[in-house]
Amino acid sequence: MKEWSQTIAVICAVAAAFAALAGLMQFEHASIRSELASVREQLNSVDRRTARIEGHLFGLELPPEQADGE
Repeated sequence: MKEWSQTIAVICAVAAAFAALAGLMQFEHASIRSELASVREQLNSVDRRTARIEGHLFGLELPPEQADGE
């Protein structure tokens, strides 16, 4: 009977470790998604600035950027 209780305790510990790892992976995934969104917004900002510079160089009249940055 003692062997079974030890086996069950080990299985429970392993299950708890996997649950903790899954939680960390979800947190890490959310963190990476947030960072990617930030990088994506920075790239969009660079694209908008590049378009305005190119328009200026080629004599195009571009509307001013809106207050929200788009």
